[in-house]
Amino acid sequence: MTKHNPGTAPEAGKPYLTGSPVDQQTPKAALSLFATFLMMGFVYLLLGGMFGGSGWYAVALNVALLLVTWLIYYSLGQSAGAQAVNHGEIMLRRLETEREVSQAERARCYHPLKGLITGLLAAAPLLVLTAVFALITRRQMYTPGMLPSWVSSMSSRPDILEPLTVYTTVPPFSAEGVVRIIVRMLVMPWINLFGQGGADQLLLVERLAPLLILLPSLCYGLGYLLGTRERARVHANIEEGKRRQRRKANRARRAKAKQPARGPERLN
Repeated sequence: MTKHNPGTAPEAGKPYLTGSPVDQQTPKAALSLFATFLMMGFVYLLLGGMFGGSGWYAVALNVALLLVTWLIYYSLGQSAGAQAVNHGEIMLRRLETEREVSQAERARCYHPLKGLITGLLAAAPLLVLTAVFALITRRQMYTPGMLPSWVSSMSSRPDILEPLTVYTTVPPFSAEGVVRIIVRMLVMPWINLFGQGGADQLLLVERLAPLLILLPSLCYGLGYLLGTRERARVHANIEEGKRRQRRKANRARRAKAKQPARGPERLN
């Protein structure tokens, strides 16, 4: 018989089969998670303008947005972990009844590192992008505004226009500018929290972007790691439901036993 390595959820006594850190479904799961990262960036972009500002309400809204984001990824990881534990329980029962379990089916079972690896693979493209940008980003200098209309009317005079070239020269739109937009979109709540303090703090947020990008992945990995508790809670709820049904049935039997027996009916 194939040897197996059963694990046990912390709160429940139901064993399960332990799988591999990576399986055939891991790339697909990482790709799906990567898509949610892009969706998260668009949500940040839509809410960034409304949550901007320096008041306490802006701080509270951006902190709440970050907490909700982390909770969502924690819940996604916990759900994936619980499903993997459930699959491990099924595969263990198949082994115990001497039925075959393929290597692919066994690898899909729960492993403590699978959630973290999936989260890191999903964040890898964004991590590379933000890491490269963190190395090349520079402090953003002040950009002058538009010239007054009365000055613009005299733009044909070289002696007046030459000292004002800083106002009339439009900087080219470079690849760095495109990457900057993407990075700031992905860390928009952090920009709203710390970028209001000036160019230096904004530069610091851009350089810390690779670490900030990893936080949702870490929440997903933590949720997956604790998926065993979620599965144990499901088992506990099932057992509690069975106990309630038994108590209800016992009360019904006792109530029926206490009822007086009926004698023969009198015939008129």
